Amino acid sequence: MEELKKFLIDSDLSIEQYFIMLLLNEDLEYLEKYLLKIKNKLDYVSVFQDLLLQGYIMLKDIDEGYVLHNIIPIKNINSIIDFDVGKDFVRNTENVSNELEQCWKEFIELYPKTVNGRPLHNTKEKNKLKYFRYLKSGVEHSNVVKGLNAEITARKNAQLRKQFFPEWQLLSTYINNKSWEQFLDLYSDINENKSLTFGTDGRITRTF
Repeated sequence: MEELKKFLIDSDLSIEQYFIMLLLNEDLEYLEKYLLKIKNKLDYVSVFQDLLLQGYIMLKDIDEGYVLHNIIPIKNINSIIDFDVGKDFVRNTENVSNELEQCWKEFIELYPKTVNGRPLHNTKEKNKLKYFRYLKSGVEHSNVVKGLNAEITARKNAQLRKQFFPEWQLLSTYINNKSWEQFLDLYSDINENKSLTFGTDGRITRTF
C-alpha cells in the first residue's frame, strides 16, 4: 500500500486512472461494465486521452477512437509498483511525453496554417495523436522536418519559375499519407548540390 501511495503521489495518475489501468491489464469485461456504470459521472474519453499522452496506453487504430478493443496498455501498473520503479517510470514517461510535445510543436509551427484563406490545421487533437503514434512506431521526426522543409523549398522554387504546384494538403491528409516521405530524396539532392544551407535542426536557413 505504501508503494501504491508513493507512486500515485509522484505520478500524474488519479485514483480513477490507476483503477482503469489496472482493469485494462487484468479484466476487460469488468472494465466495460464499470465504464457503463460511471458514464454519466465521468468523461472516460478524456481519461483515456490523458493516459495516451502520458504514455500509458496506445491505440491500435487512431480512427476507431477510445473503444476498449482498440486500446493497448503499454505498461502493467502492478509490475511497475511491485518492482518499486514507480518514480523512474514516471520520470521516463514525462520525458517521452515532453519530447513528443516538442516534436509536435515544431511540426505544426513549420506546416503552413492557411493557403489562399483556407485553414489547413484541421482536427488538431486527432492529428496530434496520430503523429504521436507514428513517432512511437519508429517514424523519425527529423525526417518529417527534412521532407517538409524540402517541399517548402520546392514550392518556393516553383513559384519563382511560375511552375504549377498542387495546393498544400489539409494537415490531416498530410499526416495520414505521410506526404513528407516523397520529398526526403529531394532534401538530400538539394543538400548535396549545395543549393541550400541547412541548420543543425534540419531547417532551411539560406538559398543561393
